[in-house]
Amino acid sequence: MGSLSNGLAGRVAVVTGASRGIGKGIACALAEHGATVYVTGRTVNPGQHALPGTVNQTVEEVNARGGRGVAVPLDLADDAQIAALFEQVRRDEGRLDILVNNAMAIPDAMTRRDAFGKSRSTSGRSGTPGCARPISLPGMQHRSWSRKDRG
Repeated sequence: MGSLSNGLAGRVAVVTGASRGIGKGIACALAEHGATVYVTGRTVNPGQHALPGTVNQTVEEVNARGGRGVAVPLDLADDAQIAALFEQVRRDEGRLDILVNNAMAIPDAMTRRDAFGKSRSTSGRSGTPGCARPISLPGMQHRSWSRKDRG
């Protein structure tokens, strides 16, 4: 991995939609660089969703790759759950360094092979992937660790 292998040691990240797919991949990549990763998603138990993957399975992989994973089951359509997530991070870690807004609601029809591409529906909540930004960004900007401050 080279000289960056521990480049994120001591950094705290939240990755939404990290039960599977791109979110899981990002969480694992952050872990390989030593980050603490709060893994969020709605899928807690295997078989709960048509696609494989759970927040707990991602946390196991994050831990195996050298990071520290924290599973946070959460529905991003619920503002109270979002606020509770960032309160937990603040209480447990004292800060948030990295926010990856990756979550997406996949319509059930798109998980079937015969229907993929026929449904153009997306999340029922406009802007779901960015919904955590207003809560998390002020603290990140204060420490000059947000993308906005890095150019």
